[in-house]
Amino acid sequence: GSSAIRYGPGAVLTVDLTNRCNMMCNPCFMDANQVGYVHELTWDDVKQILENAASIKPRRQLSVQFSGGEPTLSPHFLEAIRYAKEIGYFAVQCATNGIRFAQEPAFATAAAEAGLRLVYLQFDGVGNEHNQHRGVSNLYDVKLRSLENLKAAGVDVTLVITIVNSINNDQVGDIIRFAIKNIDKINALSFQPVSFTGRDEEVDDETRKKQRYTLSHLANDVKA
Repeated sequence: GSSAIRYGPGAVLTVDLTNRCNMMCNPCFMDANQVGYVHELTWDDVKQILENAASIKPRRQLSVQFSGGEPTLSPHFLEAIRYAKEIGYFAVQCATNGIRFAQEPAFATAAAEAGLRLVYLQFDGVGNEHNQHRGVSNLYDVKLRSLENLKAAGVDVTLVITIVNSINNDQVGDIIRFAIKNIDKINALSFQPVSFTGRDEEVDDETRKKQRYTLSHLANDVKA
């Protein structure tokens, strides 16, 4: 674009491989499974996106994050990881609910062998009761198994926590303590206060006021 900055730190390219998902939950920034059609990149699409971004001059230390929907459902997921590494991306990441990594240890190993370095794992709280708003009764158990399988495969994990006031804002301290206890499997926490987009963009004013949560709220809750 018009930026005059020629040199500096790297950038992250986000590639949404598919709008399919194996969950149907709120919040969902991308409105996965609910737009009435499947939008999924072909292999040629994936290659073109990766190549175009890598060709920008001056060359930066680019990372790529595969997202969605649920990116592990794409038939090109492993191949996309492998190709990104082949053409010089510094780090290959994915944003995931972790279900497939929990169900298939061999899939976690295959992703690591292809070049997956980091998983951004969606995480809402400690215990199944604090994940039930996602509509999966044993989702916390899924996260634990996913963490174990990714650790065994040698893939780093950052927990991504969408905080929604009145839903899981009371979990901030417990999540930090959980991460410290599992520091051998977790390298960072990424708190992301709720954004009313995607599946939630038509939220009514009363719900918005009730569920709104900001970084100032987060700072206060971390301190507490």
